[in-house]
Amino acid sequence: MQRLKKLSKKNWITIWLVVAIVVFGGGMVLAKYAASHNVVKRVIAIDSGSSNYFTSNYLETGSLSQHIRSVSSTSTDDVKFDINIYNYSVNKPTQWYPVDLEYSLVAQIKTLDGTATPDSDDVEIMIGNDQIVLYAVTTSNNQEVTTPLLTLDKNTLTASNNSQVLTNSSGGGTYNHYRLVLPNSMVGKNISVVLTATPASKHRDIADVVLSSRFGAEVQTIVLSTGWVGAFNDDTTVALGRYEGFNFSITGSGSSSGKLSWRGDRLEPNANEIQQLFGIDINDSSQYTYDETTKMKTITLSHLSSDDNAGRYDFQLYYKDAAAKNAISQLNWNTFTAYCVFTEDD
Repeated sequence: MQRLKKLSKKNWITIWLVVAIVVFGGGMVLAKYAASHNVVKRVIAIDSGSSNYFTSNYLETGSLSQHIRSVSSTSTDDVKFDINIYNYSVNKPTQWYPVDLEYSLVAQIKTLDGTATPDSDDVEIMIGNDQIVLYAVTTSNNQEVTTPLLTLDKNTLTASNNSQVLTNSSGGGTYNHYRLVLPNSMVGKNISVVLTATPASKHRDIADVVLSSRFGAEVQTIVLSTGWVGAFNDDTTVALGRYEGFNFSITGSGSSSGKLSWRGDRLEPNANEIQQLFGIDINDSSQYTYDETTKMKTITLSHLSSDDNAGRYDFQLYYKDAAAKNAISQLNWNTFTAYCVFTEDD
């Protein structure tokens, strides 16, 4: 009997050891799985719609887009393109890439149709000793600062920079501003520039999101009349409620001035873009007027010039708050277009 008790006791100890190993071992496996599962969830959170977290106002994914500027045959001005690269979708600026986004820029000289690379002798014949320059554009003490980033010429047909960063900010999405300057000697010639932006390989969720476009200049023999207009440039076939933000452009030729007005109780322009484009701080009440009846805020744009900004000023507007989004969602596009208007001075 004693022997049986000892055996039973010994067996129970063995059983409990087995149970403990299973339980705690299973617990360790579960913990390890849970930790791995959390990592997966974090990756999925980044991956969801991640292709929209690397965008541009000019550069696009897919087939190579083109931006060929028409220039008067009498013009001696260089041709300029102001290019922005964002860490968020221009249609959904309330969500942005969750970490610093590193990327490279490559500029290449191509033929005007982008199908071939001319040799150095051909480039020299077309533009001589002139240079094609991509500048990084920043602001310091309310003054625009341009720093040469990439330079192309007869001896340099390809240039690259691998140290570009879109810095993550808890306060919202960010963007980098560049200015591509084509010498006037390119106008009407069989030459263009392909600019490509590629995320660093460590950003695996957006590694295949390559942005690119081709830029050139052709002769415009028709004399354009001086005049400036403003309009939303979003797809009006898409219901307003599906947008998280809107794009607005002011375009024209020559020099002029005018007023930009928007529904202050419903919309809020991107303050950084307005500051950068027009030198106006819309957070300073002394910089705008407000009509209590119409709810319209108005700023004066005293210097619009196709020489300074290639005849195009692009910026974004966001909903003022959740109530504003709900109200705008009930509108049609014909009504909504009155919520932001540009009026050129006589």
